[in-house]
Amino acid sequence: MKIAILSALGNVEVRACVDSLLATAGSADFDLLVLRERGIRERTLNAALEQLGTDDDLLLVGEDIRFTPGWLEALRAQEEQADIWGMSMLYPDSDKVQDRGYDLIETHGRVQLEARERGRRRGELEPFGWRRCDGVCGCFVYLRRRVFQWVRTFREEEGCNRWGEFVFLAEARRHGARIAVLDHFLEHGGVSTKGHADPRYGSLSYRLERELWQRLADRFIDPAWVRQHRRTAFDTATLEQLRRPGQRVLIYGIGTVTEALLYHLGEVPSGFVFASGLPEEAGLEIAGRTVQDVRRLDPADFDWIVLTPLHAGEKIYRQHFAANRPPEKGCRVSMVTAEPVGAVLQYRLLPPAREQEPS
Repeated sequence: MKIAILSALGNVEVRACVDSLLATAGSADFDLLVLRERGIRERTLNAALEQLGTDDDLLLVGEDIRFTPGWLEALRAQEEQADIWGMSMLYPDSDKVQDRGYDLIETHGRVQLEARERGRRRGELEPFGWRRCDGVCGCFVYLRRRVFQWVRTFREEEGCNRWGEFVFLAEARRHGARIAVLDHFLEHGGVSTKGHADPRYGSLSYRLERELWQRLADRFIDPAWVRQHRRTAFDTATLEQLRRPGQRVLIYGIGTVTEALLYHLGEVPSGFVFASGLPEEAGLEIAGRTVQDVRRLDPADFDWIVLTPLHAGEKIYRQHFAANRPPEKGCRVSMVTAEPVGAVLQYRLLPPAREQEPS
């Protein structure tokens, strides 16, 4: 096996990654290459293939990965079951799940690549050993040698630093490659491609990626791969409260949850204002309204603030609202949570933890 560690963050992160690798790989022998970012991730990946060659199994790793004991044993035990492997991921220094592989899911006519069980706690989960999936975390991709018979390079013109690995996997899958994820957790910082100055390559914005993703989906995804179909739902009482006339409602975030909310609301109430904490999203349009920079808004101007990004509501609340929301005004703050119930993704609005009454 040959291993390439791809570095966009610098030596401190590289050393931590390498230390965790050496501490958990036992007596295994492997060639190790550290490669600095070549402007975009896909170009870096191609440089790794060129320098290491494609005559052996390759492990491509972002330097924000931290290896955990048993990862190599888990991989070796199941290696024959698939051609491309990923690992389950936790957020750093936590038991919070980032993904257990990715699945293609059609929701209201749109296909998305969704992280399995993101936001759940590790102790809540049922183990699965390994499973077939549609995608894996791009910062840990194990490619068995046979894959390079089918695909030999990463498409630099398609990836934009978040989709290059998925496009590679999709092309290999069209040739019959099997993709799977192990139920062994590594830690993943999730920041190795997010610092690029060009928003096309480093932004967290779903809105900026949506058009790119749709082009990739139309070109590279076989409709037969999409085996999961789902609806979304908000409870009727919440929708009626949001439709109540005369109130000013700030909707923070313009991603998939906001799209689902607008789908169920139908007509957008006149008092809705949309905002984002990402500078590159300010000035975009959604539902005929211009997205505002949240830093330029006064929370005191609103009756209700709805934080739509899943798994990030507490952080956003602390960052933008906790210190300057006047309690005497009675402004309501809600975070959106999601729970799959059969084929329905049920969205609910809950107050931030510090806003809840003690039990």
